[in-house]
Amino acid sequence: MTAGLILAFLAYLLIYAGVKGVHPWGPIVEAFGGQAPRPPGGSNVPGASATGGPPNLAPGEVLGPPTEATGGLTPAAAKAKVAIDETYPDLGFLGGPSCRKIKPHDGSESDVWSEHAWANALDYGGPAALMRKLVVWANLPHNRLRFKINNVIPPGSAINSVHIDFFPSHTGQTPPCAGGA
Repeated sequence: MTAGLILAFLAYLLIYAGVKGVHPWGPIVEAFGGQAPRPPGGSNVPGASATGGPPNLAPGEVLGPPTEATGGLTPAAAKAKVAIDETYPDLGFLGGPSCRKIKPHDGSESDVWSEHAWANALDYGGPAALMRKLVVWANLPHNRLRFKINNVIPPGSAINSVHIDFFPSHTGQTPPCAGGA
């Protein structure tokens, strides 16, 4: 019985790796804070991602401010953007950095700054079926851990996109673009 479960789990890992183009142990290693091995055929250059995107965060590395190398996004948001763009190429990237406050679903105004003001959030739009798939993908436990996802907001009455933001959260703070520290 136990051997059958182990074989089933290993088969799942190999199928998942083949479909997603990642190393079979990648999600498990990253969930425990390690850096996943490069997928077969990926770059062997240390620190480079297999897609030529931003480098993976090293274990224990502090999430830094947005940089030109990450497209103006925080490292966590940039890493997730690369993965989302590869997984869902038919979704449209609607933006990341934007010095603005939260737009409530009921259309009212808010005094709370959006994570977009820290370049720590992504918005994606497109066909409803693909946006639903993105919401499911972003809520999978291994993806929440791997990409340090804090909130996933599906399309609603006031917005027609998927919003994803990342740790660390900046709730209650004033962003640098509005004169904060």
